Amino acid sequence: MNQSSVSIPSPLLLLKILKEHSGVIEGRKRFQKIVFLLKEKYGIPLKYSFLSYYYGPYSKELQRDLNILVRLGLIEEDFDGVMYTYKLTELGEKLLNKKAWNIDRKLERKLKDIVKYLEKIDTFKIVSEAKELMKSIEGSA
Repeated sequence: MNQSSVSIPSPLLLLKILKEHSGVIEGRKRFQKIVFLLKEKYGIPLKYSFLSYYYGPYSKELQRDLNILVRLGLIEEDFDGVMYTYKLTELGEKLLNKKAWNIDRKLERKLKDIVKYLEKIDTFKIVSEAKELMKSIEGSA
């Protein structure tokens, strides 16, 4: 089996996304929209389905996986009364560094480049872009 045909679990890709976003993503909304754009706009193989909600695309499965990653101690979730912040933990970093994960190098590079690009864009613009893309997807269905 070649590396590009190996299925990468979406929760592992969530850890990679968090790592490439300087280890921190501020806001559930931002995390959800980044994952949506990675899947729908950039073709990253994430297995989440999204529904249209008030703040744009939302995935229950994605939120479930984030909650599981928090419970496993792979990411840390902080809530300041207004916003959730997600941070990659040392344990999460160690898991990502395991050689057992056969992540295709092209996919890894693409993911890194896109997340670094999205990291520079403010949340309002990311949400707006995700909402527009969701509308066009729903319109073409």
